[in-house]
Amino acid sequence: MNKKQLVLTAMMLCSFGAQADFDYAGKGLLKYPTGMEKEFSYGFTFKQGENGYSFKVGEQQMNTADVPAKYSIWLTLHKNENVFVQEFAKGYFQAFKWQLGEHSIELKKKVMESKRVKGDYVLIIDGEEFYFKGKSGQIDIMFNKTGIRAISTSGFVRDKSFSSN
Repeated sequence: MNKKQLVLTAMMLCSFGAQADFDYAGKGLLKYPTGMEKEFSYGFTFKQGENGYSFKVGEQQMNTADVPAKYSIWLTLHKNENVFVQEFAKGYFQAFKWQLGEHSIELKKKVMESKRVKGDYVLIIDGEEFYFKGKSGQIDIMFNKTGIRAISTSGFVRDKSFSSN
């Protein structure tokens, strides 16, 4: 390998390592049934350090060999009136807005005149609406080395005609 190829290879290896870092602050706002609002932070960070990679979720940090494929967050309806998300609060709340970089996730009450949906809730991910199928649902945040590659759901439907109140 000549000197030029060696330098080019070294530059490529360094650039791949730099691409493996990401940091999403995960700033959000909870709204409680009382009308009180409370800010929260639940983000994701993947960084290369002295001892390999570290992945931070909320306040928890762990060493890892590679970026995790996904992280799942469960939403549980309580009496069709409130929702519980363990990562966001210790109790039930009514709605949330959560920003992860360019991705926006919001859960809110929205009474539909033509067809009622489970709990009158709509989950909006990057402008796309989802409705609870049952009493719980899951948001899957999928990663690659450059950050969030996709956000998907399970336990939700896009067509509100499949959600029963």
